Amino acid sequence: NLHYALSILKDTKIEESLIFDIYGPIEDKDYWLRCQQIFADMPDNITISYKGFVEPSMIQSTLGKYHLFFLPTKGENFGHAIVEAMQVGLIPLISNKTPWQDLESFTAGFSLSLENPDSFSTAIRKVAQFDNEEFLIVSENVKKYITQKVNSDETLEKYKIFFNK
Repeated sequence: NLHYALSILKDTKIEESLIFDIYGPIEDKDYWLRCQQIFADMPDNITISYKGFVEPSMIQSTLGKYHLFFLPTKGENFGHAIVEAMQVGLIPLISNKTPWQDLESFTAGFSLSLENPDSFSTAIRKVAQFDNEEFLIVSENVKKYITQKVNSDETLEKYKIFFNK
């Protein structure tokens, strides 16, 4: 849902400078061209870069360079990329079409409805205004949240059932 994410960024009224780096393969060239068209209309304070594929051994160190993981997905059963981002303390800004729907109650990120794009803009502005202390607190909450979720007996039992089908 990169097009949606770029549209949100373009329409977010924000004074801070933002860097939005895109990782992963380009699987649909027509879709990528539509996304690139949004780049041209991006405000001057928002920089968009395509970084390409990341070697698996470099994923954690790459993710660790950022503050926010913006993935307004249309649906994830688990969301391995989301989990990897949270494991390094990256604040998730994701849709509520994932298993990670209770982030806000743990002050560990945002799980929002795709039908409310303004809520994504509000979250971006909020994180952009964090000072270092606020960021570190939320980042630690994110790590605790995902550790607790993926290591719970309930989660492990669900995956045993799923993989034994």
